[in-house]
Amino acid sequence: MADYTNTELISMFFDDEFNPSAFINMLIHKVTSGSQAYSKTSLSKVSHTINQLTTHLDYTITDIATNELQNKLTILENSNSLINSSKLDEDEHESLETTRLQYYINILNNSIFTLGAELAEINKQIDASNENLNNESIQTLIQLKQVKTNLSQVIQVFEDIIQLLSKNNIEKTTFSVEEFQQVLNDLLESIKLELNTQNSAPKNILLNHIDKLIQMQDLFTNMSHFNSPFKKFISRLIIEKEQFK
Repeated sequence: MADYTNTELISMFFDDEFNPSAFINMLIHKVTSGSQAYSKTSLSKVSHTINQLTTHLDYTITDIATNELQNKLTILENSNSLINSSKLDEDEHESLETTRLQYYINILNNSIFTLGAELAEINKQIDASNENLNNESIQTLIQLKQVKTNLSQVIQVFEDIIQLLSKNNIEKTTFSVEEFQQVLNDLLESIKLELNTQNSAPKNILLNHIDKLIQMQDLFTNMSHFNSPFKKFISRLIIEKEQFK
């Protein structure tokens, strides 16, 4: 077992988990130093050591009561001492007095106010950042919706072309210029017939279909052989539409 000094033994009393049995065991071990623990001589040494500890404890308590306690009281008294005193105007008979404690409280209040202002500014910056982030997200969503709309329109154009070309040639996948011209001629005649028929279905559906075809007039711009007949078809289609109005 380790050899404990008086200071170390005394320090055990300040431990929140102080164990009296362990203290006595260590004390006896220190005092007996290898001799018989419970002999008359050993017990006398233990008694003498305990008396010394008691005396040391009384001295420590007295020192705390007289010196340390007095120092604490002095500090408290100083906290209430004046550190500033200034008179008001001559018409007033009061004076502005500030104690040390009030001074410290004022410093603490100012620090709290400053911290509050800084926190408010930080919150404003966070709100602004969140607002910018939300705006960016909204703009991105709007752009993605526009992309989706445009892609849907492209798909619809392809579907309209397939429907246009496969109307009379369901199994056909390739067309010559002459065949393409014939399909356009047949389509134009069919539209003219519908426009001139008195008892046909509501004309709004047909007019919407004509507008869709007109919007496709730039579709074959890069296909020189097919572009010319399609342009002519669109021109004649516009004339038919204007005459119907």
